[in-house]
Amino acid sequence: MKRWMAMVLALLCTAAGCARVGGGSQTTVGSTTPAPHTEITLLVPNAALDNLEEKTVVLAKEADTVDAGDLTRALADSGAVPADSAILSFEADGVHGKANLNKAFADGVAASGTAGETMMLASFVNTLCAFYELSDLTVTAEGKPIETGHNVYDAPMTPFVFQTSADNSVFTSLAPDAEEAVRLVIVNVPTDAQREQAPATDTVFGNEVQDPVLIVPRATDAKLTLWAVDYTDGSFTKRETVFERDAVGEEFVLGGSVLRPEGAPVYMLVLTDSEYTLEYLFSYNGKDGVPNLELIRGEKTK
Repeated sequence: MKRWMAMVLALLCTAAGCARVGGGSQTTVGSTTPAPHTEITLLVPNAALDNLEEKTVVLAKEADTVDAGDLTRALADSGAVPADSAILSFEADGVHGKANLNKAFADGVAASGTAGETMMLASFVNTLCAFYELSDLTVTAEGKPIETGHNVYDAPMTPFVFQTSADNSVFTSLAPDAEEAVRLVIVNVPTDAQREQAPATDTVFGNEVQDPVLIVPRATDAKLTLWAVDYTDGSFTKRETVFERDAVGEEFVLGGSVLRPEGAPVYMLVLTDSEYTLEYLFSYNGKDGVPNLELIRGEKTK
């Protein structure tokens, strides 16, 4: 009987992991606490650099300890902002926010080109505004406004909104059967009926005696720039921006006048949308004249 009881006790002790007395090895049973982790959503540039897309990442932190520095590092790790970007200070009141970053952030933004500059700032501003539920965010570097070759960011920035490409309805009314590659309509010496059909929303050289035009981009997300150019040594050099508009929008029409000389052109129109780009020189055709309606084709970029 005693032997049987000893066997039962030994089995129970083995199952329960009993400790041995006298400093020998011992087995204990304990619980494992999972490491903290929090999922956050970043807004990062898409492959085409024309919009933002959501990206979910996991941080090894409790949710209530995630801060603006964590968001900035996650954006940098994702390639959405310059690699060495860091937050120096951050404050928010539930509506407005202020983020002061290091010089590496400003230098990286300034060196990224127009599209890269916009996308980096958009990614940072939109991510922090979404996370903290802010209406706007003031972004500085070393306490000063960020300056690039394209802009000075010295005012609060609201979340960036990117227009998706669509056809301008005015373009469609003027050229309903235009091929996809036609990205611009220029109406030369427009009739009263055409002016009524395509009323100008912006004007260039409105008070000068030049050749009257209506300029209508096809895509609502098109960027339109009118340059004054010089012609030397067989090539054109862009000298001065006369007019510029990003994402022209629905019903956009540039009216006014642009000189068409019989010699070397003095103005160049540059258009870029989400899929096409083109350059157009305003010149006079002495043999056939200039048609009332010009359909300008672009070169596909992707």
